[in-house]
Amino acid sequence: MTYLGIDIGGTKVAAGLVDENGVITKEIYMELENTDNQAIDEAIEKIISELSGFSAIGIGVPGTLDRSTKTWVKASNLKVKQWSPKSWEERLKVPVELENDANCAALGESWVSNRKDLILLTLGTGVGMGIVIRGRIFTGVTGLAGEVGHITIYPNGRECSCGKRGCLEAYAGGWGIAKNYGDSPKLALQDRESPIYKEVVESLSIGMHNLAVIFGLKEIFLSGTIALKNPDFISQIEEKIKENFGYSLRLNLAKAGNKAGLIGAAALCRKEA
Repeated sequence: MTYLGIDIGGTKVAAGLVDENGVITKEIYMELENTDNQAIDEAIEKIISELSGFSAIGIGVPGTLDRSTKTWVKASNLKVKQWSPKSWEERLKVPVELENDANCAALGESWVSNRKDLILLTLGTGVGMGIVIRGRIFTGVTGLAGEVGHITIYPNGRECSCGKRGCLEAYAGGWGIAKNYGDSPKLALQDRESPIYKEVVESLSIGMHNLAVIFGLKEIFLSGTIALKNPDFISQIEEKIKENFGYSLRLNLAKAGNKAGLIGAAALCRKEA
């Protein structure tokens, strides 16, 4: 079987054909100039014009879902609202699965690294988390398990895009860094002595330590542009967790790298095709 995995981010879309071994055989990338429903459909139209021969489609998206109706409800940093893949199922005559992008990244890393149990954080435009237990995505009773970007780390802190204050994402997400400091994450995280760098490290150390205590973790996997392009930054977070909390936590860059979300989206299809 060959599956089509689509990973929709805040600014770009990655798509690829993935075989039964989790290997990408062909892939494409495109910038996402707009993020409303029409733009999402236009991106998928372009993808299927270039990639063919798949038996099912898996799509990873940021934000919240209604799994009972297979609907992408919304995403804090995008314009999309109430988007459904049902029209694509009807048109293409193949199953189309929909899941949160961080969950997909965790599932992709689980497949590639052959780990049945893991937690993966995505550090990019926002901050997300996927939980895989016994090879399956864990979404909790509410379906929102893993929304770590919106846990409060500083009560009454900065306003987040979700409307609350003090969320982790408002301090360590790419959009938060750009909004608070008027700088891109790439530039902001180059100088260890800068206030931006120190604040992001401090914020993530608090969030990750809390996760480690709650789940009893010895390691956390990381994906997303901010994590993958700043490996030195990761070691600083480990040191800060040790310094502030006396906790030894190993942070591993995802073996699947920035393709974890794409591979995980395809992995959604394995039970459906």
